[in-house]
Amino acid sequence: EEQEQEERQERQERQEEQEKNRSRKSRRRKRREVWEEGRSGGHQPLAKMITLVVYLFLICFAVCAGNVVELDGEKFGSIRSGLGSRNMLVLFYSSPVNSKESEASVQVWKQVSSPLSGLVDVGMINCDDFLDDCLSVKVAHFPQTILYMAGDPIMYSGPMTAKAIFLFVTNNVLPPVAQLSTRLLDWWLQTEVKGRKAVICFHDKFELPHSISAIATMLRSSHAFAEIRSLSSDVRERFRVESLPAVVMVNATSGTFISYKGEMKRKELVEFLRGSAVDENRGTRIDESIAPAETFGMSQLTHETFRTLCDEVCFIVFIPHGNDKETLKERRKRMKVANEALTFLKSLKKRSGTAKFVWASSAQETLYNAFKGLVQADPAFVVWKVRRNRAAVLPAPLTAENCKSFLESIEGGSATFHSLALSPEKTLGMEDEQEELLEQQTEGDSMLPPGLVDWSYPTNIMQEKQGADMPSKKGSEDEADADALLI
Repeated sequence: EEQEQEERQERQERQEEQEKNRSRKSRRRKRREVWEEGRSGGHQPLAKMITLVVYLFLICFAVCAGNVVELDGEKFGSIRSGLGSRNMLVLFYSSPVNSKESEASVQVWKQVSSPLSGLVDVGMINCDDFLDDCLSVKVAHFPQTILYMAGDPIMYSGPMTAKAIFLFVTNNVLPPVAQLSTRLLDWWLQTEVKGRKAVICFHDKFELPHSISAIATMLRSSHAFAEIRSLSSDVRERFRVESLPAVVMVNATSGTFISYKGEMKRKELVEFLRGSAVDENRGTRIDESIAPAETFGMSQLTHETFRTLCDEVCFIVFIPHGNDKETLKERRKRMKVANEALTFLKSLKKRSGTAKFVWASSAQETLYNAFKGLVQADPAFVVWKVRRNRAAVLPAPLTAENCKSFLESIEGGSATFHSLALSPEKTLGMEDEQEELLEQQTEGDSMLPPGLVDWSYPTNIMQEKQGADMPSKKGSEDEADADALLI
């Protein structure tokens, strides 16, 4: 009985499957009959209407989505005469009744309009409506393409594909981008920029990226573009080029530059180049004549970093200001020696937990001159005891051996420390800020703000916590005289 039930169920399933196959075949047969009847002329008006509706939809979609300009006789006449400031790629087309290929060419125009935006304008003219204008340029067939460069026509006779059209335009339209070598870069910044923003594209390809070419044409009135293919180590360091392609916008007057760090997409690049403020997510503003390329994790000594990095003892390496080849080489050398000195100092037990290295530029004139006056020479490396405002200076040349010997003499107590003539606040330009803060806190009250007591000396000024002991009277004769005067 079980076997009979299974056989009965299998027969039923086979019958259902056969019925499905028969119904599927019948539907296919009906569709084939309708299609054959339409081809033979039974539904010719309906087929033409559907084709026309699809064609009009494609045209409207292309014009809206791809920024394709629909030309009339007047607009086309201005393009032929060269009155417009932009170049234009023009498609001459007809209705599908007169030209079956015109329908496909409209689709191609939709595809190429977006990649070519910025390089040329993309337009098309319907020769069914403006036959005289098409005959005036001797259009022999449909579709046909002409590139107008300031009114001068360039006929296209290749295949009507998106890739072929794109290559045709990019090979004939030369973007306003200067091709530079490393040695001509500074000359170009000084003579060719002329008040515009300078944009440099670094790459290693045979051709400039098409997005840069389009943007250069689009922004030619406000930006000057240049490309550099072969990069030396000095140029890589100067502009912080980590990978290629790279885009840098330079202020030729001040020397500062903004390095783009986003994706090489046209929309993002245009927003970056047109922006007046620096978006930290897209670019970093750097003074290329001050900041070193490799800092080994060291921060620059400024009035913001002074309070956190130089509370007791501060180790400062001074790097020269400038962007010529020799200056860049000396900056690299000094930062490398400073990193070796930091490693050596951390190996000593006494300074293992308090070694704080910072770098400063010779362009920070007040700070640089304060230490330069102690030895009457270039202060390459300085150990600054901030609380007592005394410093030991190692003049240039800065080498690893000299730096290690200098640090050993400081650890052994044999180094010579000099008193600075200026206070740390004035040296770093913080004096005005602190005076303003004291005025706000002591307005209407002659007493010192809580938590601060000032001890004044002829050579330095210190601030100690309220309730601390008087400063030690051990030291120079000037300090002893100052203590006597204070008492």
